[in-house]
Amino acid sequence: DKPGTSRLLSSTALPPPFPLSTNHPSTATMPPAPPNYAEHTLKLGKFFKEFEQDGVLKYESQLQEVANRSQRVIEVSIEDVASMDVELAQYMRMNTRRYTQ
Repeated sequence: DKPGTSRLLSSTALPPPFPLSTNHPSTATMPPAPPNYAEHTLKLGKFFKEFEQDGVLKYESQLQEVANRSQRVIEVSIEDVASMDVELAQYMRMNTRRYTQ
C-alpha cells in the first residue's frame, strides 16, 4: 500500500454493477456513462465527513490516524458507500483499482 491509498472491502450484498446488455456479449456490465472521477472524489470526501453509524462518524478515527501518519490505509465498507450513493458504489466495484489510488 502507498501513502494516501484506501482499501475497499468487497460485498456480495450489492446488486450487479450495471445491467447486462442484450445487444452484444462484449458490452456486458458496461456502465451507462464513463465515470466522472473528479465528481466521485468530491462525493467520497462528503461521504467520509458525513457517514454516521450509531450516531458516530464511522471513518473519523481512521482519517485522523492517516493525518497523524500512524495509518496508511482507510478500510471502507462498500455497503456504507452504497447506502449513500448506489451508483458510486457500483463504479467502485467495477474499477476498484482506480479508487484505491
